[in-house]
Amino acid sequence: MSGYEAEVADLMGRYRQKLADLLGLQRRVAESSATVSSAGRNARVTVNGRGEITALEFPTDAHRWLSAAELAAEILSAASDAKAKAREPLDELLELDLLDGSRILELVQHQVDAAEPGRAGPSDRGEEDAGEERGPKISDT
Repeated sequence: MSGYEAEVADLMGRYRQKLADLLGLQRRVAESSATVSSAGRNARVTVNGRGEITALEFPTDAHRWLSAAELAAEILSAASDAKAKAREPLDELLELDLLDGSRILELVQHQVDAAEPGRAGPSDRGEEDAGEERGPKISDT
């Protein structure tokens, strides 16, 4: 096997491993959920891996005597904590190394340029991201 073929075989092996890692994390995100009780233990919220509330429980009778604002604050706090907990597999995904050694999080935060691996993203090059459309320019003429 020539040096080129060996390099391609190595890259394909690394690609297959990264793809397997990515698919595993994607499955974990889809299957994940988290249940968190509010600080006052008056509300319990369950969310799925996408952060959607799938269950809301009131383990005490406090919902009968708490004001609407107090109960809402407990529910929102528990929901926020549950979303963060359910998002942990996604956080792992964002730390996953790409083939060029950069991380997905760096790509999302424009710290690396997807079109030119190894090159700093727009914000690191001092360029402003003025909300310009990305991708090829299509002319109407």
